[in-house]
Amino acid sequence: MFGVQFAVSSGRCTRGAFMLLIKVNKELKEELKCDFIMVIDTEGLKSPELAQLDDSHEHDKELATLVIGLSDVTIINISMENSTEMKDILQIVVHTFLRMKEVVKKPVCHFVHQNVSDVSAHDNNMRDRNKLLEQLNEMTQAAARMEKKENITKFTDVMEYDPDTSSWYIPGLWHGTPPMAPVNAGYKHRLELYMQKVGLQQYFPQKLSLNTMLAVDGQMLEDNHAPTLQSLPLCFLKELMRVNVSARDVQSDDEDLINPLDLTTALFLCSDSFLQQDMALKMTMCQFSVPLLLPNCDTEQSMLMLWAMRDIVKKYRPHSMKDQKGYVEKSIVLTELPMVSFVRLGNSTLSKSQLLNDVLSCSQQNYNTFVHSNMPAGNIPRTISDGLVEISWYLPSGNPNIDVFTEPVAVANLRGDIQDFQTQFSFLCETSAAVFVFCDDLGSDSSILNLQKMKDRLFIVCNSEAKSYDAATFEKHSGVIIRKDRQINNAQLAKKLRTSEEERSYFLKWMKLNLDNLSRAHLSSLREKYKELCQSTPNKKDLIADLDKQISNSSLGTEHFLREVGQMYEATMSSESNETQQQVQGLPSICAQLMLDGFPLELMDGDASNIPMKWISDVLQELHFLTMSNSKIRVVSVLGVQSSGKSTLLNTMFGVQFAVSSGRCTRGAFMQLIKVEEEFRGKLKCDFIMVIDSEGLKGLQSTRLTDNYQHDNELATLLVGLSDISIVNIAMENSTDMKDTMQIVAHAFLRMKELGKKPRCQFVHQNVGDISSHDKNLWDRKRLLEQLNEMTTLASRMENTGDDTKFTDIIDYSLEDTCYIPGLWHGSPPMAPVNVGYSEAVANFKKKLINVFKKEEASNTQTIPELQSEIIRLWTSIKYENFIFSFRNSIVAEAYSKLCVEFDRWERAFQKHMYTWLIKAETRVANYGIKGSRQESALDDLLNSIEKEVL
Repeated sequence: MFGVQFAVSSGRCTRGAFMLLIKVNKELKEELKCDFIMVIDTEGLKSPELAQLDDSHEHDKELATLVIGLSDVTIINISMENSTEMKDILQIVVHTFLRMKEVVKKPVCHFVHQNVSDVSAHDNNMRDRNKLLEQLNEMTQAAARMEKKENITKFTDVMEYDPDTSSWYIPGLWHGTPPMAPVNAGYKHRLELYMQKVGLQQYFPQKLSLNTMLAVDGQMLEDNHAPTLQSLPLCFLKELMRVNVSARDVQSDDEDLINPLDLTTALFLCSDSFLQQDMALKMTMCQFSVPLLLPNCDTEQSMLMLWAMRDIVKKYRPHSMKDQKGYVEKSIVLTELPMVSFVRLGNSTLSKSQLLNDVLSCSQQNYNTFVHSNMPAGNIPRTISDGLVEISWYLPSGNPNIDVFTEPVAVANLRGDIQDFQTQFSFLCETSAAVFVFCDDLGSDSSILNLQKMKDRLFIVCNSEAKSYDAATFEKHSGVIIRKDRQINNAQLAKKLRTSEEERSYFLKWMKLNLDNLSRAHLSSLREKYKELCQSTPNKKDLIADLDKQISNSSLGTEHFLREVGQMYEATMSSESNETQQQVQGLPSICAQLMLDGFPLELMDGDASNIPMKWISDVLQELHFLTMSNSKIRVVSVLGVQSSGKSTLLNTMFGVQFAVSSGRCTRGAFMQLIKVEEEFRGKLKCDFIMVIDSEGLKGLQSTRLTDNYQHDNELATLLVGLSDISIVNIAMENSTDMKDTMQIVAHAFLRMKELGKKPRCQFVHQNVGDISSHDKNLWDRKRLLEQLNEMTTLASRMENTGDDTKFTDIIDYSLEDTCYIPGLWHGSPPMAPVNVGYSEAVANFKKKLINVFKKEEASNTQTIPELQSEIIRLWTSIKYENFIFSFRNSIVAEAYSKLCVEFDRWERAFQKHMYTWLIKAETRVANYGIKGSRQESALDDLLNSIEKEVL
């Protein structure tokens, strides 16, 4: 401890008491408030040589009284944990301490247990130390009665002693059996030498405070630079206080480099409890791992750093949350988390810490949470940090696109071989849900794994390409073995070590591919049958119609299964069985996660022309929980005639994957969520863009004479009402298609005026390759606007909103809001590539839409709950409307309205005429036979006259 040379030979024990003077260095004089330290070594109590003497106890008491009376700090040395020895010694010491009361002195006492190697001894022996204090109190009370000191009732009345901070456990001196055994590495003074090397000896142990750190010369540390090795620790600490993520990369100008783990360990050992808390907090902010078990290489003890972590409070959003708050905010120490530990057995050619960083990192972000050999100075051999157990946490954000794990998890990392640190390994095995052991050769070293009763939670990670790899030893092991070979890189190995969050996405993708293949094969055979039937027996109309219906219904995709899930949820939630409802409560959350993963959700059932309102509302509510509570959303929809390239346009513009096969047209309406990158959210004033793809208007499947226009008008009204921008897609420059489509859309826009919304409209003409199309079609666009105005005027008269309402009064539109896009293919498929001009034109159109969003006011952007309310309100209004949606356009509707008015006039005129005639006829019949009145010659003549009038 002090580097002195008292006699230590076991054959020549100390006799009496010896004192030795140690000089205090100048830099420590003010802190220690002394110039010298007097060290006194004494002979042992209960000496065998004095045991037979009558005054043996008297000698021990005199010696103890003398030494304690002279000392400021008395070290009571106890071999092992022998309670008998402790009790006998304490019977001597306690009375001596009481006698010190006579000299008005209250010294400090420290108990040192030697030859105790267990790192958990301090914690495991807490009960024994408390029992020791009880014995001290008992002995003190007995001694007080002997000394007639009635005011003394307990040991701490005489002596300053704390069971936690005044007890020490030191391992054995020798590492093996002398004479060939070296000194135990845990007993060496490596820690003191290291502290001197890095200039921290004056702060060890636990003397560096936050105030001391702040008092360091800032000029020296201003440029993130340490000129000397002795200035490196405080430079690192200063950068850490600045929350500099590159603080671990700081090195001095000296050639002797320092491993960041050694530096961190030394600083934690030298810092007081409050600075440790601040350091741990700043390290977590930098995504650095923090010490969980802090080793002391001189004592081979480890300190559990719960106190240092008590200031760490984290917010996270697990995917399983159902409450309205949407996140958890709690002290990390008080949070119950599963812990997964990573350790090394023997040699391993895999970088455990680097792989662990890969496991915790997503594809967009990679953090060096744990120091590894490829970091600056990470390959420098460790001096004092072997046995260090670091801990870090993965906390999900609630976003499946970036979260590696759906629930929070703690990750621990042991530095060094578990054979040398079995106590730490035992601690991790007891506290971990799983332990990953990195090892290239099990061999005889695997016996330590058999000692741990957790084979079902042990996972062996090995490198089959390593020279020391022995496949036979691994085959004998009954646990799970994860091998890395030439075909597996670090990223793939990291995926093996983490719980796969991609299984659901792969399952749905494979499901979609297999269903599409099945549909294509079935459609091919049905089309052949249809062709043969039309050619051979064209008169069999019923068979042809039935086969046509089979072709229409043979398209099967994942959307149909999700539709069934929604219908099942609707039916279950409308039932009165709480138990049944609980079984399906998690479905909206799963569907919301699928939307965040990029899967489209059916908004309107394409077969029933209905919105499952309960299902859609609950999915959007869960989506609100999974995203930030104040997330803003923009809505873009597309509508137009069938097979005009609407889905292809959206897929090219936003990179989505709506169905585009001409043999399987979109049915209903589907919405898909697109995330806006964080740096672009301020410009677009939104966090997400909702893209809605719809089935084509005027589809062959909906052209039945009974309801051929009802479905189209309802769909157009719904899309336009929900959207911030509606893309009206038109194939070629066909004026007929444009006119018919706009007649539907115009009245829908007018009805949105009643709902208080004025959306924006963009017209897109596809398959127009002429570069001068925009200029040449200026007259056509003006004519189109005139037609829109005409339709709007007719519609406004029908809706009784005035006779001078224009299209631009309802929707933001100008003649420049029109885009011409060339054809998709450059040549004739199937060998034709995509036309470059198509991609460029779509990209320019997308930029145009983005600029529109930029110009919009932020107040116009709606949240997900607001979108949810808008869907409910709009769909309710549409379902209550039972007149206007039945017509092809506003002209037909106005004609029908005029016809109804004229028919009503005719009906009332007819009723008036019939009523007048009936009164007259009744009067004539009533007057028949009355005297004095004009009479017909006979009753038959009267009836014949009335009959002729009716006819």
